Amino acid sequence: MYFKTSKGTEKVINYIPNYLPDSLKTLHDTLREITLKQSKVTSDSFKYHEIVNDESIKQYVSNPPPVLPIKEQIKFPLDK
Repeated sequence: MYFKTSKGTEKVINYIPNYLPDSLKTLHDTLREITLKQSKVTSDSFKYHEIVNDESIKQYVSNPPPVLPIKEQIKFPLDK
């Protein structure tokens, strides 16, 4: 499976359809159906409202991720 993100990153995922779990098999079958259709349907790129960026920043400021605990270094005496 080949896909390209909106930022231009290209990815290739290799898999064997017969060995996929049911949830991924459904995705595979859907993608296969879409690619094999005689009449190709085109659509616009995904667009989102600018409020998404503003709201995510507000949420991050008001609910920042927890601070990671400080890792203490343990010093062992040198073996002689």
